[in-house]
Amino acid sequence: MIAAFNAKLAANPSTTNAAAVNTFLKDPNDVHMQGAAAALATRRGESGHNVPYRFDLIVSHLTLHHVPNMADILATFYQCLKPDGFIALTDFEDFGEDAIKFHPKHKREGVERHGIKRSEIETMIDGTGFNMVRVETAYTLGKEVEAEEGQPAKLMDFPFLICLGQRTR
Repeated sequence: MIAAFNAKLAANPSTTNAAAVNTFLKDPNDVHMQGAAAALATRRGESGHNVPYRFDLIVSHLTLHHVPNMADILATFYQCLKPDGFIALTDFEDFGEDAIKFHPKHKREGVERHGIKRSEIETMIDGTGFNMVRVETAYTLGKEVEAEEGQPAKLMDFPFLICLGQRTR
C-alpha cells in the first residue's frame, strides 16, 4: 500500500502536501514522521518552519485492528495534530465472532483484534480529548472468506467504520 501511494505521488509531482509514513508511531516527535514532514516542507519551499512538525490531518486505514493499545495510538495521534486538526480512521467493524473470518487463518498472526467495536472506539476517541467525534458505517465490503471448520467458502459482508475527531485549541 505504501509503495502504491508513493508511486501515485511520484506520478503527480504537483502534490506537495502528502507523504506516507510507515512506522509504528509511539512518539509525536518520531524521527520517521518528523523527517517526512521536513521533506514535505522542503518540497513546498518552506523555510523557518516551527519544529517539531504537527499536522492538519491524520488518515489511517485498516491498521487499528493491528495496534496492541488503541488508546496509546490515539493519544499519539492527538499529540501529532495542530490545533483544529482532524483524524479520519477507517477499519472493519467487530460485529461478533464471525468478524474473525476477515483474515484467512494463515494471516491471523499479529492481528490484535478482529475489527474495532463501534462504542469502544468512540469512547476512546472522545476520552483522548477529541471533539466532534463521529463513528459511523462508511461502507460495507463484500468479501469471499475461505472455507474453515467444515464450513464452505462464502461471501460475507464486513461493515467498515469511519472514525472522525477534531483536536480543538
